[in-house]
Amino acid sequence: MSLPAAIFLCLMLGHAGFAFFVNRRRGGVAGGTNLLVSAWPFYVVFVSGIRHRTPALRAGAVLQTLLFAVACWIAAGRGVWSRELISPIAIGAGLAAGHLIFGMSVLATHRSLRQAGRHLIDLGPLWNYLTDNPRILMQFASVSIAEETIYRAALQPLAVSWVGPVLGVGAVAVVFACVHEHFFRNSLRQSGEFLAFALLLGGLYYWTGSLILVMVVHAARNVEIAFMERLAQIEESGDPDAGEREALFAEGRLIEALVVAPGCGMAVGCVDLAVEPVCEPGAYPVQARCFGPLENV
Repeated sequence: MSLPAAIFLCLMLGHAGFAFFVNRRRGGVAGGTNLLVSAWPFYVVFVSGIRHRTPALRAGAVLQTLLFAVACWIAAGRGVWSRELISPIAIGAGLAAGHLIFGMSVLATHRSLRQAGRHLIDLGPLWNYLTDNPRILMQFASVSIAEETIYRAALQPLAVSWVGPVLGVGAVAVVFACVHEHFFRNSLRQSGEFLAFALLLGGLYYWTGSLILVMVVHAARNVEIAFMERLAQIEESGDPDAGEREALFAEGRLIEALVVAPGCGMAVGCVDLAVEPVCEPGAYPVQARCFGPLENV
């Protein structure tokens, strides 16, 4: 075994074990970030949908960063970083395959042929979502690059060389699924669909040898999941403006500020604070949405 492979496996064991322990212990509970500020006679509570960076999350991020660096080292030794990596044909095929695969995932998890067909055919809302939120695209593109480099370009060839293609691809897919927190939080059907998707990524990489193909398929899925979640928030609220606020809050682009005055009958003011422009360029709106007793907020 080469030195990069030995280092990579040690880091992978640490990362996978740590992620599995943390995810199982957390039980799939996703929290936000709260900050309490005393400004007598008021108390101001700032609430963000972005999860607080706990020591466990920081440790996991450090392990994954080191793992990605060593995976790039291994991939370079295998000649992965070549001109053939950026293939327009593979990128186009990845976009088409990713969209089709996600449509099939919608059909499997929601059991609605109409919803899956509408998502596959009506691309206008998805395109508008991407043009309005380029940050989302860049975020998920970077995630797919890192994860596919680790699991497909580095770990899978090692596993296949030891136990063969069937067991190797399957083992990597299981590890890939277990390091994701939502695998333990979702329903059995959704988790099974995610494991099937991991197996599909492994099979695509084994059959084609194209890293950019699986990167694009992975990124397309993540982006379309974010888009579907945005639509679900709007539909559940019944109010497009309220649904948009919930989505911005979950993404950390909107902060809720609760102003509490204990000496005035627990009067509360609920204020939206935009942390980046969400209306016209340069506008950072502050909007008071409700005032009243605490139990009515």
